[in-house]
Amino acid sequence: MTVEFSPLEDLEEQVDQCLDSFRSHYWIAKHKLYVQCDWCPMDVNKTGLVYSIPYAFDTFNFVDGSQSKSSSPCNLNNKSRNSSKIVHYTHNKIDFSKFSILDPVEFVNIRHLKIRLPFNDIFWSHIPRLDQLISLDVKLSQNFGYSQLQTFLDRAPNLYLLRFCHLNNFSMKSFGINSRSIRRLEFFQNFQVRLKYFNSEECTILSNSSLAAQCEVLLIDVESRTDILQLINVMPNLRALSVRPKDNESNQLQSWEITENLIEWLHKNLPSNYTYSITRNFYNLARINIWISTAS
Repeated sequence: MTVEFSPLEDLEEQVDQCLDSFRSHYWIAKHKLYVQCDWCPMDVNKTGLVYSIPYAFDTFNFVDGSQSKSSSPCNLNNKSRNSSKIVHYTHNKIDFSKFSILDPVEFVNIRHLKIRLPFNDIFWSHIPRLDQLISLDVKLSQNFGYSQLQTFLDRAPNLYLLRFCHLNNFSMKSFGINSRSIRRLEFFQNFQVRLKYFNSEECTILSNSSLAAQCEVLLIDVESRTDILQLINVMPNLRALSVRPKDNESNQLQSWEITENLIEWLHKNLPSNYTYSITRNFYNLARINIWISTAS
């Protein structure tokens, strides 16, 4: 649970008071429950995260520069959270070197990671290994560190899914990255206004990239329905495509009719050396799902 601390009092003293409330006979002797509090010294919101230990969940939200204390005897370090398989990692631009780390965190079993790039070098002290990582959510910013992403991918030999969370100013430079293991690419919006649609030139850059050559599953928004044909024609291993053409956007009633027209148009224009199953997306009528297989 999230605890709000007073900005007018010493933060660590408030953390100690919070933990003391869990050191009673009721919690320790009767329920055998110990808790841990994580907080960031420079957090302007003055909040802390309190949870029972050993940590029992797969997902952990981590902010670099965080400090930890627990209600356990001698403030025993809780290493169970280090085994979390899904980590949402938030980095700070503040220099935390002057703060002592009471409970160092090192995640070694991560399979799913969500992060915003660029990040500072402290990241590697918390996440030194990426050999078990299979999916990565990357939030892009305008000053995106492309070389840092490539370094990241080089350390993740088993990464299957790369998901870009992007704004409408998404840069095509990211298509220059390489990975031998990625088979699924997703380009999704950070919010549902001023949507970014890939134009024909951008689709060409994507389809000619090394990532696209090995991609089997693709989620993307495109300017025109003809861009769908381009992607399917050029990407040799594509077997599933979830796509939303800009010319398919309209209100709910019109979307149904336009999507029907699009599906019919695709069946007439898709290359005949494949067979297709085309359906509407249940959650977004403007989006369609295409399953592709080699014609028998």
